[in-house]
Amino acid sequence: MHQQIIKFWFEELTPQNWFENNPELDKHIASRFASVLEQAARCELFNWRDSAQG
Repeated sequence: MHQQIIKFWFEELTPQNWFENNPELDKHIASRFASVLEQAARCELFNWRDSAQG
């Protein structure tokens, strides 16, 4: 999943997207990656720290 997040952030978005106020984009990101956020909140992603690649 970390590769999908990185690909989304650096290939699908532009640097302008990173800093703009865009509620529609926020909703899209939230719906697309909500499960990952939930996993992180439950401390289930600590293995991502094992390497630079996640």
